[in-house]
Amino acid sequence: MAKILTVFNQKGGCGKTMTAMQLAGTCAMRGYSTLVVDMDSQGTALVWSTVKPDPQLRLKATGFPAKVESFAPLGRGMVRPVAELAPLYDLIIIDTPPAVASEAPWAALQISDLALIPFVPTAADMWAKEARVLARKAMEQNPDIRGVHHLPSMVRRGNTITGVLDQFRSDPEVSLLSSMVSLLNAYLDSQMLGLCVGQLSSSSTAAKEMSALSDEVLGLLGLTKSVEVKRKGKR
Repeated sequence: MAKILTVFNQKGGCGKTMTAMQLAGTCAMRGYSTLVVDMDSQGTALVWSTVKPDPQLRLKATGFPAKVESFAPLGRGMVRPVAELAPLYDLIIIDTPPAVASEAPWAALQISDLALIPFVPTAADMWAKEARVLARKAMEQNPDIRGVHHLPSMVRRGNTITGVLDQFRSDPEVSLLSSMVSLLNAYLDSQMLGLCVGQLSSSSTAAKEMSALSDEVLGLLGLTKSVEVKRKGKR
């Protein structure tokens, strides 16, 4: 039976889809049967998964390693089909639209074992409270959820970034992951190719970040299997 992870935030541009897809791809490469449920009407995750790299690039990987399905039109009705698919996967990651007012994040949190809130370490993200309110409500009403954790995303160097991260770390209402996602071209490059960063280079900084994030998330979910799968055409 799949463990279910929801990625949400009320703010757009904080890396929700990037996090969901890179994490899903990394876990799939490790041997976990992984599904991404795209709940955003823009369908970015679904389109990403359908892109095929140019053969002239001669990449070993020929396609995204995790399955992606869009249930965006269903809204909160996505709960039943996700439950029906759960026995077929080890991990289901739900990518929600950038609006807490949408029914999708709340519905997803009701069936989740864990949730992540990607955020860019800026003052605007520090002031935004809607995702925290929804997270607190989810923790109160879903007895099965193991936690809601903030994930620093698109992190770059700077005193402001450091200061915001320090404030998040000192906030007793925030559970901050030790992993983070930096502002790196490799993430954008892999998206353009319909892949995840680990398929481009397992030794890149981005791939190492995703490996560390996968370790942390899988540990929180209690998924301890660590099988590196090398399928033909996928790495």
